[in-house]
Amino acid sequence: MYIQSWVLAALCVIVRTVDSDSTTHSTTTTTTSSTTKIPPVVHCVSGPGNKCFFIGTNDECDPCANDPCGPDLRCSLKQNSCQPQCFCKKRTQHFIFGSCMSICTPNPCNDQKCQETETLSEGYRCICDADWDGKFCEKWKNYCLEPKPTNCPKGPHDCQMKAPGDYECECTTGFFHNQANNSCDKIGQLLEVKLKFTGVYYHELLNNISSPYFQNTTLEINETLSDIFGDDLLGLAYNNFTEGSLIANFNVSLKVQGFPEDNVNRFERYIVDCRSRDWKENGSRLCFRSLGVPFILFDGIHSNDLRCSGIFCPPRTRCIPLDNESQRVSCVCERGYRSIGTTSDQYGDVIEKCQDIDECTSNEGSPCPFDEVCKNHDGGYNCISTPCAKNPCPGNAVCVSDSVGFYKCECSWIYSASGCTSAWPLVVLIVAIFLLISTTVLIISLILCCVPELEDETAQADNLRGGELASALSSSSLENAINRSNGGSPSSPSSSAEVNLAPADPRSTEPSRNPRGRSPLLKHVNKAKTTMGDEGVREERNQLARQDASVSAMIRRSPLGSRPTSALRSSLLQLHELKEESS
Repeated sequence: MYIQSWVLAALCVIVRTVDSDSTTHSTTTTTTSSTTKIPPVVHCVSGPGNKCFFIGTNDECDPCANDPCGPDLRCSLKQNSCQPQCFCKKRTQHFIFGSCMSICTPNPCNDQKCQETETLSEGYRCICDADWDGKFCEKWKNYCLEPKPTNCPKGPHDCQMKAPGDYECECTTGFFHNQANNSCDKIGQLLEVKLKFTGVYYHELLNNISSPYFQNTTLEINETLSDIFGDDLLGLAYNNFTEGSLIANFNVSLKVQGFPEDNVNRFERYIVDCRSRDWKENGSRLCFRSLGVPFILFDGIHSNDLRCSGIFCPPRTRCIPLDNESQRVSCVCERGYRSIGTTSDQYGDVIEKCQDIDECTSNEGSPCPFDEVCKNHDGGYNCISTPCAKNPCPGNAVCVSDSVGFYKCECSWIYSASGCTSAWPLVVLIVAIFLLISTTVLIISLILCCVPELEDETAQADNLRGGELASALSSSSLENAINRSNGGSPSSPSSSAEVNLAPADPRSTEPSRNPRGRSPLLKHVNKAKTTMGDEGVREERNQLARQDASVSAMIRRSPLGSRPTSALRSSLLQLHELKEESS
């Protein structure tokens, strides 16, 4: 009996081992490719043009010839080789467990529906359940990405996934969840209130939200605030209750129909009216019910304007609330920008389109001090101090800066040497100008003084020559001609003196004339005509022509060139008269 039991146990171990090996083999096969490899055809090798050739020949061979994969598989060559591989003939199948099975076995879709398809390269598609997503149904479906999630309130809200198919939504900061119509209403104002009820004493259960003390007390405060603000009351949030006479610390969320100050005034006026009147109705006080009339502690009301809270304006704009317009705001251009138009968002709020203002080139001039450079940037400008503003250069050097904040010290042409302290270039220039002016004045003075004297000396010399010429003409030529015609000798000096052409006064511009208007030379000419006859006159005329040429040459040799003096002009005139008379 014991032997049989031992044999059965051994058989069980063997069976388990075989099953384990089979399972391991199956698992390994499942994780492999959908193809099965066959031994390579050793007589075929890869050759030029990605073709297969028999070893040692140029003859092509086909490794898939003779159907090496069997009737249920198709043969295909491995890329860039002559090694054949076996594939299932259908795209929707893969080779597993030694045969071709459905591509959906095992299920690749995380236990969700797998559908075979020939249109996809994978051969299948996953059809996910409602709360799942992804190619293989591996991710939660994110309902928060939908434009309007079903379980979220209308209006601005924040959505967060918790689990597959489970998400929660909260109104964005500055908005209150109105459960009556499942919407997020804009909180226009938040009042932080501290009220002291002198007729009620603190109990520790007041800070336990599940206790009747807390529930009854907060109910009476809620009802009273509803009486005060009506539909403008959006919600209450209790912070705590403190010891002593009951002090309630709570926040009141309100709409703003006009101005934020209006709600503060409504609350304070209600408290004042409660203290001035003994309101009763059906035996209970109307003001905060059984809690009695409270006192507003010092700084017991703090108002926060939340109309722009949670409002996201585009860049370059900021939110401003619009008074007297319930729940309305506007996005206006920030400082440094100007409006170039308007648009509106999905809630109807006005949004301005803004453009940068270049303050550095505005008509009002640079906004920076005179010693700083204005640099414009988006939404504003910077005043950059120039390195030359503090005059860092020594002496008389001039500071020259560039646009990147560097500077250099340069000397003006007036100065030189280290530190631009010496002004010798200016001194040299002044001396040179002085010498130039002095030299010019001296030259002009010499010209004005010496030229008239030179002209006078030249005129006197010419007059002397003219007198000598006239004397020579009168004494030698004419008198000798007359004496020759009479057969006599040349005239004596006394006789010649009578017919001398008197030299002209150097200051006179007219030739010398005798009182009768005829020169003594003409008298001799007439006398020669009567004594010598025609032949003598012709000879005398030729001699006069030669003397005329001599006078012209003398004039050309004169220092004044072609400007003869009065004496020469007189002698020349007399010669011409002689020629006319002799003719």
